Amino acid sequence: MTRKEKKLYEQMRQYQPPEVETEKYCEMQKKAQAEIAKGKILPRLHLFERIWIQAEYLSIWFWITEGILLVAGIVLTQTADKESYITFGYVLSPLLAMIGFPAVLKSFSNGVGELEQSCRYNLREIFGMRILLTGVTEAVVLVIVLGIGELKEGSMMESVLKVFVPFLFSTAVYFWIIRHVSTKAVYSILAGAAVMLCIGCMQLKTFCEMHPEILWIQKENVLSLAFLGALFLTVAGARQYLQFIGKKKKDGMNYGASIRQSDKQYGTKLAVDRMNLSMKAGVYGLLGANGAGKTTLMRLLCDILNPTSGEIRYDGQNIHVMGEEYRSLLGYLPQNFGYYPEFTAEKFMLYMAALKGLNRSFDKKQN
Repeated sequence: MTRKEKKLYEQMRQYQPPEVETEKYCEMQKKAQAEIAKGKILPRLHLFERIWIQAEYLSIWFWITEGILLVAGIVLTQTADKESYITFGYVLSPLLAMIGFPAVLKSFSNGVGELEQSCRYNLREIFGMRILLTGVTEAVVLVIVLGIGELKEGSMMESVLKVFVPFLFSTAVYFWIIRHVSTKAVYSILAGAAVMLCIGCMQLKTFCEMHPEILWIQKENVLSLAFLGALFLTVAGARQYLQFIGKKKKDGMNYGASIRQSDKQYGTKLAVDRMNLSMKAGVYGLLGANGAGKTTLMRLLCDILNPTSGEIRYDGQNIHVMGEEYRSLLGYLPQNFGYYPEFTAEKFMLYMAALKGLNRSFDKKQN
């Protein structure tokens, strides 16, 4: 035993748990039982409220970066000629498109995905709000910069199309990458892809200048078709990724009153084998050796993993069909979970409360 382990062991021996205030504990227990007896599901938060929650809890560095890019872009449009700043935006647009992805994927990089997946507003909804928020923010930055630049130049449409086509196409490529790469190296791969796409844009620009006969691809009607195609690829990529998140559910669980012939298989390994179980109101404990399938079963019960076969029901309904209604009844603390380093303890609790569907006014009433 090392010196540090001995010190920790001694501290644990000397630790005295705080005394429980019996009256206060009984009062809290009665309130909790009363709330459970109501069986009330809070009304669904409005779309703008859910977007605002994600905006409020996005990393401050994302907003600082977007602000810096906005100021730098405006300065560039005022100090350089139109051809220069359009070329600059065209070449670097893949890099701008990549900036929002760390903010979208921070649930996985910080180990909070399993906890968020068990909430009323689960990962699919969280990621959907983040994608919408970061995408709109980056698009607004581009439009403002190009709009200010065009105040002294004239037509804005061609400039917008020239910058947005590579921006949207790059975003579609990034969605493909994050769907197929689930390792910790995903950020390095995204950065490498952004650099390669920037180089590709530069090479295409040079190629068009060297071959005037193909300059027709830069005409407004051709750019409009390319824009629609890139927009379609981006929307399809985002939709497929959100569906992938919902199906993957790699760090979660499903809950119900009955489990019917449920299996969960990882490749050739069968973690849960044709389980049948019925539970009534009460307290249950789950015991078993390492690798017996306890965590997998808990994740199945909490609608984080989908069973390979069979189904799990709550009050006679399939929990996967119940979706948000079922998850609003859950309280789940995973075995291993992370946190967002930029959050205080209070901010993290408020964030989780928001994902559970509790708004600020409700929190204040409870306090």
